Amino acid sequence: MRLLVLLGEAAGPSIGLRAEEVRHRVADAFASAGAEADVCVVTDRDLVERTRQGMQSDVDAVVAGGMDGTMNAVVNTLAGGYKPLGVLPMGRGGMASPLGLPRDWNSAVNALARAKVVDWPVAEVNG
Repeated sequence: MRLLVLLGEAAGPSIGLRAEEVRHRVADAFASAGAEADVCVVTDRDLVERTRQGMQSDVDAVVAGGMDGTMNAVVNTLAGGYKPLGVLPMGRGGMASPLGLPRDWNSAVNALARAKVVDWPVAEVNG
């Protein structure tokens, strides 16, 4: 499985690591789990553009790792398209539980590396 993993700038500090350190750890974890992952720390300003690039690339899925703002930007950019989304909980892991993912990022990496794609409805509320 080939993945584009987009980590928001706050992903590292939210778990007590520098951004570059968390990037290396996440990349190593995906490699150990048997997935080929291009792991990038992305500024808020570049997040939507990098997500669009992922949509147009040959990766199997785009994985978002970060806080609520990162998740929101990636989900809204991917909505209406056909590229699967993976959620990598960082910090509180608020989106992990409803999706049936482990709340810690290292366990979630293993789950994502073995995951099957399923359809998940997307809706807009008060929009």
